[in-house]
Amino acid sequence: MIVLMSCNDRPGIVSILSDIVFRNKGNILDLQQHVEIEENRYFMRLSIDNSTLTNDSKNKIKEEINNSFIDFDAKISFFDEKNPISIGVFVTKESLPLYDILIKHNSGELNCNIPIIISNHEDLKYIADNFNIPFAYFAIDADSKFDQEKKIIKILKDYKVDLVVLARYMQILTSNFVKNFTSINIHHSFLPAFKGKNPYKQAWDKGVKIIGATAHYVTEELDEGPIISQDVFPVNHNFSVKKLIEVGQNIERRVLTSALKSHLEHKIIIYKGRTIVFY
Repeated sequence: MIVLMSCNDRPGIVSILSDIVFRNKGNILDLQQHVEIEENRYFMRLSIDNSTLTNDSKNKIKEEINNSFIDFDAKISFFDEKNPISIGVFVTKESLPLYDILIKHNSGELNCNIPIIISNHEDLKYIADNFNIPFAYFAIDADSKFDQEKKIIKILKDYKVDLVVLARYMQILTSNFVKNFTSINIHHSFLPAFKGKNPYKQAWDKGVKIIGATAHYVTEELDEGPIISQDVFPVNHNFSVKKLIEVGQNIERRVLTSALKSHLEHKIIIYKGRTIVFY
């Protein structure tokens, strides 16, 4: 059982939580915390051993925690690790991010269900077939975008998808879609630099000395969502645009799966447009 909480910081928070877990015969496996001193805000991820809890004791812990922090301006979420998240993976033509997700899922590194892969091209259907995952193709242009997205939303709801992962899906989601689903995107630059199209060309034009990738939650503003994970690689004047892309692709897949893993393990709290990511 995982508890994510943010609240006003006061002495005694950990003591209150520990007492609630102890009285309900729970065992704390891990507790990570962070305090934003300037804003007097406390953030916490608490992991409780499921094997020591009954359904009644879980419900009692939830009730007591909620009641104990009513006056703390608290935001509290509870998760059961026995119920993995279902994700829908969106792709276009780039195969590496998709392969990385599917291989890590098969190895058990990513604790989730992948009931559907969706694309605006048919190029990667063979990968879905190799992994025995349904593949849905929707041709999308400016005229069909809204109607096609309605069909996509229906499929995602039919498959009970909780999270959408944009694994180099080269389409901008509509505000209607963003409101319906939490989504994680991989952008091939070290945001906030080089937003939008052709970031490697933008980086090359500026003569950058590092390139990077950023995984972030999707918002209605393009490439502006809360950042989850980033990484960089040093480059120099000898790197062509093609070479930047080759190097960047490895960073992209690594950053995307890192962000996805953090989300699946309930290690992220969003606060005022930025993230606290526990490790």
